[in-house]
Amino acid sequence: MEAESRELTRGCDGKNAFKKGMMGLKKPDRQYIGRKEHYQQLLLTLEKSFRKMIHYKLGVILLGLILIIFFILKQKYFWSGGVFLSGMALLIIIDIQHRQIERHQKYAAILRDLNEQALWRFDKRWSSFPDTGEEFRDDGHPYSSDLDIFGKGSLFQWVNGCHTFLGRRRL
Repeated sequence: MEAESRELTRGCDGKNAFKKGMMGLKKPDRQYIGRKEHYQQLLLTLEKSFRKMIHYKLGVILLGLILIIFFILKQKYFWSGGVFLSGMALLIIIDIQHRQIERHQKYAAILRDLNEQALWRFDKRWSSFPDTGEEFRDDGHPYSSDLDIFGKGSLFQWVNGCHTFLGRRRL
């Protein structure tokens, strides 16, 4: 027991350890603000990459068409076929990367929104969340309507951060 206590306060006296521990609890919303800003910047970066991929696709298509037409006019059909196949392979590679960026954008947007909702919880604005959990209300249960578990301004709205039906049902 005493060893655990020393481990928790290693490097500072008891009074300062308590103050340092409490300093992190005074403004926990700063973490959410920082995370929200981080994910917003990440979204901007991903948006630029997303647009670049569109330009790369367009460039590959245009260059491929120009080269195919050039080789057909020169009657070098083998080369035009090679340009076509290599262009298709390059388009597939670019499209895979484009889809990965799109998935990362969706993920970053969800994380940004979760941190925004956490800030709303600190400001006691959770009753404005659209998901009230009304479909889970059991009117046959004696405490369901008494304790504000479901509905507007409910406990469900306060703790719910789920985006899928199974997550909401589990909550």
